[in-house]
Amino acid sequence: ALGCVLYEMLVGEPPYTGSTAQAILGKIIAGEVATATKQRASVPANVDAAIRKALEKLPADRFQSAQDFARALADPGFRHREAMDATAAAAGMWSRVTIGFAALSVALAASLAIVALRPPDGDPTDVVRFTESIGQDEYVFLGGGFNTRSNTSFAISPDGELLVYAARLPERGAGNSRLYARRLDQVAAQPIAGTEGGTNPVFSPDGEWIAFFDLASRALKRVSTIDGTVEAIVPEAFGNSVPRGLTWGDDGTIVFGDSGSLYRVAASGGDREVVAEADVEGNYAQPHMLPGSEIVLFHLARSWDPEQAEIVALDIATGTQKTVLENAMDPRYVDTGHLLFMRQGTLMAVRFDAERLEALGQPVIMIEDVMHSLFMSSSNFDTGAGQVAVSTS
Repeated sequence: ALGCVLYEMLVGEPPYTGSTAQAILGKIIAGEVATATKQRASVPANVDAAIRKALEKLPADRFQSAQDFARALADPGFRHREAMDATAAAAGMWSRVTIGFAALSVALAASLAIVALRPPDGDPTDVVRFTESIGQDEYVFLGGGFNTRSNTSFAISPDGELLVYAARLPERGAGNSRLYARRLDQVAAQPIAGTEGGTNPVFSPDGEWIAFFDLASRALKRVSTIDGTVEAIVPEAFGNSVPRGLTWGDDGTIVFGDSGSLYRVAASGGDREVVAEADVEGNYAQPHMLPGSEIVLFHLARSWDPEQAEIVALDIATGTQKTVLENAMDPRYVDTGHLLFMRQGTLMAVRFDAERLEALGQPVIMIEDVMHSLFMSSSNFDTGAGQVAVSTS
């Protein structure tokens, strides 16, 4: 933040500019750290180097304190990143992951950290993080349903442009929530009519529908993003049990969980089909279908202790299950060949063989100190989508 302010004081404009939030984000993703000297030749080399270090996308590459920043500004010999290219070339993909741009905001009711995965030519080397404030005075975010550990309340459209989330209303009771929609280039969210009691939104692969749980009627429903039509998919989807997440496959079916089972149903409606039942030792939660809709990932919560949870892969046709990761929750697969998941309040990523259903190598930390839920858009990187969001305090 200090680097941004100092750059604008010296140059006369922010380090990254654009007509929309998406345009600015694109420059951050594609561009190098802003250089004040290129804009104003009179800026001393050490001041320019200090600004560039302060604006580094990876927090570990920035100054660790304002005092360090001040020392660099006062040191004529201070330099930064002159030998960076050679170091980056030898470091490999994950060392080149850039984590940056935190938008400052005041008096937020809540915030949403969005990770935009936009790799050039299919190579996932660029990750940009920013904070999108979406709190309003009259409500706060829901963890989802009755159990914040087992539900999510946000979804991002396949094109990466529309954020939908569940929010608590002032009234008390099972139906005291509603879905809200906000385009990322707009200031305010708008309520979605007919979604009272809604939580756990998820987009259809084509982005034309949003499925959600209605906690008031205990139904699984969908609402059209085109004309706002609301339809019941399963009128009494989860009875007196606890909804545990849902996923919309590319074959036109939805898999959803309750406290003891996983079900599959046609997105257009019909009878639900049991695809798996948990044993007495645990419950299924947060299902996520892999491409092809033949394999469902989910986490098996054996207790309230997150360390006892594990990510399991289920073959719907055969019913066979395979443990993928231990001490892990909320699996999400992206078609760069990575599995994202939560581990003790940290968003992590690991290379994943979707055919052999195996994690490859060691997981890498993406975001620390986040809430439990993970949610993401379809990962169509050709259209610039592929965003992941996690709720923060």
